Amino acid sequence: PECSAVQFLKKEQTLGKSHPYVFTQCQAIHARSLFPCMDSPGVKFTYEANVSVPAPLSVAMAALPQGVTENAAVAEDGSVTEEDGWRTFHFKQPTPVPAYLVAFAAGNLAKKAISDRIDVYCEP
Repeated sequence: PECSAVQFLKKEQTLGKSHPYVFTQCQAIHARSLFPCMDSPGVKFTYEANVSVPAPLSVAMAALPQGVTENAAVAEDGSVTEEDGWRTFHFKQPTPVPAYLVAFAAGNLAKKAISDRIDVYCEP
C-alpha cells in the first residue's frame, strides 16, 4: 500500500552502501497514511511503540527510548516474540503531541549525546 509519510533509501543510496534506511515525515497531513488518527494539530495523544529491525540496524523515534530487546520482533498482533536476527526498540511518548510529530528513522545509525536531553543520530 501507498504511504506518503514513509521514505526509503536503498543501501546503495546510503553513505556506507551496506544497509537500507527508512524514515518518516508526517508533516503536514501525512500521519494519516502511516496510522489511523485524527491528523489535526489540535488533536494530541500519547503513545507507545515497538519497532523491529534486522540486527545490526537501529531505530530512533520522537519518543523516549525504553530499551531494546535482542532476538525479538513485533508480531502481527502487536506482541513481541522471539525471533533470531532481529532487534525490537521500545519507545514511550508521555507528552501529548499532534500526529504530525510522530517520527522514526531506522538504519545503520550511531548515536552521540550532545547534552543531557539531546542525542544526535547519523550513519557511522
